[in-house]
Amino acid sequence: MQRAKFFAPLIILGLILFAGSPAMAEHKAKAERLAMDNGFVATAAQGGMAEVELGKLAQTKATNPAVKQLADTIVADHTQANEELKQIMAKMNMAWPPEMSSKVQAEKEKLEKLSGAEFDKECVKMMIRDHKHDIRLFEREAKHAENPDVKNFASQALPKLRNHLQLAENAWSQLK
Repeated sequence: MQRAKFFAPLIILGLILFAGSPAMAEHKAKAERLAMDNGFVATAAQGGMAEVELGKLAQTKATNPAVKQLADTIVADHTQANEELKQIMAKMNMAWPPEMSSKVQAEKEKLEKLSGAEFDKECVKMMIRDHKHDIRLFEREAKHAENPDVKNFASQALPKLRNHLQLAENAWSQLK
């Protein structure tokens, strides 16, 4: 009993010292990076799903050939990327989102009401905005991800995202 009274404060002191140690700080930083990975994957899944849905809409509604080509490329590339992401999410015990976010659904509904050149311009503006955002997000994750599968996914997706942005900017120049 006396030993327990003697060792209890030492154990508590050891835990306090460990909590402030570099090892604990590294553990905390790693946990934060893993949480960022989870957030990135969830965001990428929502974004990928949105790109496919909006791309399919553009395949049917676009009138400009460059916009149609952009839509075809985006649907093909994001469908493939979504399949890869689903496998990563399964390894991470994460579920694929059941539906698009309300923001994306509202954007889709807005586009559905447009036609002709008006549709083409609004669709391409959205694609440019979304791909600029996605490139920044994927660059950060490619540099800082803790999960090697997530890091690899982000790195491999970047060239296609940059290509999509270039295609969208080229389409925009034809719509002016």
